[in-house]
Amino acid sequence: SDEDREAALRLTVDEYLAGLPAADREVVALRMEGYSVAEIAARTGRALRTVERLLQRTRDQLADRLRP
Repeated sequence: SDEDREAALRLTVDEYLAGLPAADREVVALRMEGYSVAEIAARTGRALRTVERLLQRTRDQLADRLRP
């Protein structure tokens, strides 16, 4: 069912995020809350490019985990 798929997706994402260092989790959480890359860089004191790379790596790794 859709609810089962949604629950499995949420669990996969939560497990992935739990394995990240706290600073990386903060970046991903801010992005999920709707902050822009520039806002995240300013809030976390990281370079814009560092935030972009971290978010891209996160997207790639999650996509790999979600492939059937």
